[in-house]
Amino acid sequence: MKLKSVKAGVLGGAAIAALTLGGVVVASAATTTATTTATTTTTVASTPLYSLAKGNDHFLTTDLNRAFVLQSEGYNSLKVVAYVPTTGTVVSNWYSASLKKHVFTTETTPAYIAHLKALGYAQLPSTVHSANATDAGAVPVSVSFNNLANHFYTAYALPAGYGNARTAFYAATKEESTGIPSTDTMVAEANSAIQSYIASGAATADGSYTNFLGVSPVKSATYDATTGAVVVTVAVKDLETKALAMGYTQAEINAQIQMAENAGTASLLGSGVKSVSYVLI
Repeated sequence: MKLKSVKAGVLGGAAIAALTLGGVVVASAATTTATTTATTTTTVASTPLYSLAKGNDHFLTTDLNRAFVLQSEGYNSLKVVAYVPTTGTVVSNWYSASLKKHVFTTETTPAYIAHLKALGYAQLPSTVHSANATDAGAVPVSVSFNNLANHFYTAYALPAGYGNARTAFYAATKEESTGIPSTDTMVAEANSAIQSYIASGAATADGSYTNFLGVSPVKSATYDATTGAVVVTVAVKDLETKALAMGYTQAEINAQIQMAENAGTASLLGSGVKSVSYVLI
């Protein structure tokens, strides 16, 4: 029986900078006066910045639900680019319907805006914020181009074929600060999220056929520390056969598997993993 093709999701997480207090007390034999100096570092909340691609277009968002919708519309390669502030300077989202491309930038000079408009770009809402270049730990997110003028955003080294990089905006950090959980923990968290999804009956009005997924369909997870990618193995083949025998179509079953994958992916956003793909067995 042919299973649906492997879909990619994203694991990410929100990095929180620690609040620190320091004090120094100075005293001498000639005086009983003590002077205390306290310094503080502002707590800055950050959130994963997701990137998706469709053809020559790359889209950025901090809204994972929006990313899942875009996947259903043909976007793929969902991954965490970096971690951006939840407030601050908005990274403008420009889109050209004729070119079918987005541009994300903090540049607001009249000449640059006129240039975008001359190319047919119109401004759309954006959920992305930029850090300041002088913020502690801030890292540049560069935009680069290939021979198709394909905009590519990254806080890391450029892939083959891309050049002419320039800074589009700044991320708060490019790594999650909480550390990577064990693969056993990843499996347990993904199964817990899928169980909650099944129990919610979100699939249909009566939630009758979500149970074909089983109680703990996620069997294993393999983590690549170099790329930050996780491959998750999910046992659905036998359960899928039973669901087909119950009268459910392959399209209905595939849709439920995708929603379960989304639930598992969303549950692990705090793990610091960059991406996750699913293998169905």
